[in-house]
Amino acid sequence: MPKIIARRKRKIRDIVIGRLTEDGRVDFPGNPTEDPIAPRTLVPLPASAAGRDVALSFESGDPRRPIVMGLIQTSDRLELA
Repeated sequence: MPKIIARRKRKIRDIVIGRLTEDGRVDFPGNPTEDPIAPRTLVPLPASAAGRDVALSFESGDPRRPIVMGLIQTSDRLELA
């Protein structure tokens, strides 16, 4: 009988910088799919944020479950509250 070997899923424990797409999905290094993934988010993401870099965390380290922690601020796009 063939032996079934369970593959361990690669977990992401660090914050990853990804890119927000025009349809509100995210793409990032280590994305296990061919297409951007719909994330959950801790912050509002206006349509004007499309194309911006975002800080991502992952639920239980699962790269298929991204969570947007915030928009990356650069000095030329700094938004003060």
